[in-house]
Amino acid sequence: MLKEYIYKFYDQSTLCEYFYFSPIKKYFAFSFRILYTCHHVFYKQLSAWMLHGLLLDQKGEFFIEKIELSQSSEVEQREVDEEAPTAGPFSATEKATSEFRINGQLAPSYLPQTVLEKILFIGEAVQIFQTLHASGAHPPLASFSVSSGYQLRADLMKFSWMLTVLQNQPILQLRDFENKIEYIRNVVAQHLWRLLVEESNLVGHLHVMKDIFLLGRGELFLSFIDMADILMKQSPTSTTQHDINVAFRQAMIKIAMDHEELAKQFELTLSLPPVQSSGVSLKSKMTNSWKYVGMSHKVSWPLHVVLTPATLEKYSALFHFLLSLRRAQAYLQQCWATLMTIRTGAHCLQAVWQLRTHMGFLIDNLQYYVQVDVLETQFSQLLNRIKSTHDFEAVKVAHSDFVKTLQSQLFFTEPIRRCVYEILELCFSFSELIQTLRREEFVFSSKEQEAFHRISVDFRRQSSLLFRVLSAAKNHHSAPHIAQLLLRIDYNRYFTNLS
Repeated sequence: MLKEYIYKFYDQSTLCEYFYFSPIKKYFAFSFRILYTCHHVFYKQLSAWMLHGLLLDQKGEFFIEKIELSQSSEVEQREVDEEAPTAGPFSATEKATSEFRINGQLAPSYLPQTVLEKILFIGEAVQIFQTLHASGAHPPLASFSVSSGYQLRADLMKFSWMLTVLQNQPILQLRDFENKIEYIRNVVAQHLWRLLVEESNLVGHLHVMKDIFLLGRGELFLSFIDMADILMKQSPTSTTQHDINVAFRQAMIKIAMDHEELAKQFELTLSLPPVQSSGVSLKSKMTNSWKYVGMSHKVSWPLHVVLTPATLEKYSALFHFLLSLRRAQAYLQQCWATLMTIRTGAHCLQAVWQLRTHMGFLIDNLQYYVQVDVLETQFSQLLNRIKSTHDFEAVKVAHSDFVKTLQSQLFFTEPIRRCVYEILELCFSFSELIQTLRREEFVFSSKEQEAFHRISVDFRRQSSLLFRVLSAAKNHHSAPHIAQLLLRIDYNRYFTNLS
C-alpha cells in the first residue's frame, strides 16, 4: 500500500514541487523524504542489476524477477517468439536454468516500458560479461582482449558514478534518468557487439552456418547424398542417426573439409515421431528416413545470444527443405544418366524424356532461385547490416530478419509450401521408377505404365498450381523475388498458356 501511494504521489510531483515552495511545504517535504528513501532502495537494486547482473531483491519488490525455465510456459513462448530483441540477450542460453522478465505490476508507473526493457537488457548483457559460463569454461571477460576488458571495467565505473549522481538527486528527474539509461544501454550494446563480432568472429561463424545449414558447400551434400542414399531410403533403426553422421564425416573428408572441427559443431538428426499411447512406435510405418532428417548445432559461448535454440530450429527446417530440393535435382540428373544408356523403346522413351525435362527445368530454376536470388542476396545484405553498425541489438535484429526473410522467400507459407513439397515428392517417385529400369530395353509393365501416367498427370497439375499460387502471391504482396522466379520458369509463357 505504501509503494502504491508513493507511485501515485510521484505522478503528481510537478504539483508537489509547487507546494514545496508554499507555506505548507513542511507537509510535502515529509512526503518527499519518504519518496527519496524509497528511491534510495530502488537505486541500490538498480545498481546491483545494471553493474553486476545481480538481483538483490529478497522481498520480491524489484520490477525485474527471476523465474525458472522448467516452471514457466511463458518463457518457452519467449524463446520461440523473438519479435522483441529488447527481451534481452541472455534469454536463451543453451544450458540456462533461469530467466528474467519484467513484472509490470511492480514497475514504477512513471517509468515508460521502453526504459524498463532497456534496464532489463543492460543487466542481462552485463551477466554475459560477469557471470561464469554454465560449463565453467569461460571465466569473466575471458573472451575479451585485454584492451576491451579494461575499457569495459572503466565504463562500469562510469555507470556507477552516473547512478550515484541520480541517487543523490532529491527528486527523480525522469528525462535525466531516461537519458542516462539510454547512454548506458548504448555503451553496453557496443561492448556486446565487440565481443560477438570482433572477439568471437560472428561473421566467420555465419559463413560456416551458411555452408552447412544452407548448403553453401553443394559438393559436400552431393557427396553425402551419394553415400547415404541407400541407407536413408530404408526405415530408420536405432543406429541410423549414427550411420548417417559417419557418412557425413566421410563426405567432409572426401572434399577436404576440416571434418574434425565441424563434426564437433554439427550433427545430423532424425526427428522421429514419438511412441504412440499403445506403446507401438511409428517407426514400423516409415519407409524413408530422408523425411525426418535435420541438422543440430552446438553453439559456443557467447554466440548463443544470437544463435538461440529457437533460431537453430528454424535453421534446421531450412536445411531439411534445401536438402530435399538438392536431392530432387541430383535424382533427376541420375535419371538423365540412366535414360542415356537405353537404346530401344523409343515410343515410351519420348514421354519419359519429356517429363524428366519438365521436372529438371522446374527444379533447376527453383534451385537457382533459392541459391542465387534468395540465399546469396539475403546473406550479403546480412553481412552489410552487421558491418554498418556497432550495436548488438542491431546485429540481433539483422540476423532475425535474415532468418524470417529466408522462411518467407523459401516457400514456408501455405499453400506454396505444400505445393512445392508435392512436386518434390513426384520427382522422387519418378526417380525411383526410372532407377528400377536399369536395362537397355525400355519397356514398361502395365503397373509401371500406370504409375508413370499418374506421376505425369500429377506433376502437370501441381506445377500449374504452383504457377497460379506464385502469381497470386506476387500480385497480392508485390514481391519482387517471386516475380524473378516466375520470369525464370515462364519465360516462354508455357505455364501461362497451361493455366
